[in-house]
Amino acid sequence: MVIEPTMQRSDSTETTKSEAIRDSVEIFTKLESEYAELQTKYDKLSKQFQQVTDTNDTLNTQLTAVKSELSEVTEERDALNKANETLMFEIAEKETENTTISEDLTRWKKNARCVTEQHRRLLSKVQPCDFSCDEENSQSEEVVYDGFSQENSS
Repeated sequence: MVIEPTMQRSDSTETTKSEAIRDSVEIFTKLESEYAELQTKYDKLSKQFQQVTDTNDTLNTQLTAVKSELSEVTEERDALNKANETLMFEIAEKETENTTISEDLTRWKKNARCVTEQHRRLLSKVQPCDFSCDEENSQSEEVVYDGFSQENSS
C-alpha cells in the first residue's frame, strides 16, 4: 500500500506512520489468528455440546423406558403381594380346619377305643346262641361292630 502525503512532512513523521501501520497490521494479523483459534475452539465446543445434548436426549429416552418398565414391575409386584396375602390367609384357614379335623379324629379314636372296650365287655357277657334250629342261619354269620368284625358260626 502506497501512502502519498498530501502535505509535506518530515521523515520522522512518515516513519512513525509507517511503524504504526506495520504495528496495526501485526496486531490485526494476531487478532485474525486468535479469532481463527477461537472459532476452531468454538466449533469444537459446539460439536461437543451437540454430542452431549444428543447423549442427554438418548439417556432421557432410556430413563423414560426404565420408569415405564419399573411401573409395570411395581404393579406386578403389588399384584403378587396381594395374591400371596390371599394365599397366606387361605393357608391359615386350612391350618385351622386341619387342627379342628385333627382334634375331631383324636376324639373319635378315643371314642372308638371306648366303644371297642365296651363291646368286648358286652361280648364276654353274652351267651352263645344255638342257630342249629334255623337252617337259613346254619352257615357262619358275620357280625360287624363299628369297623370290627366277629364271626359267629352255628
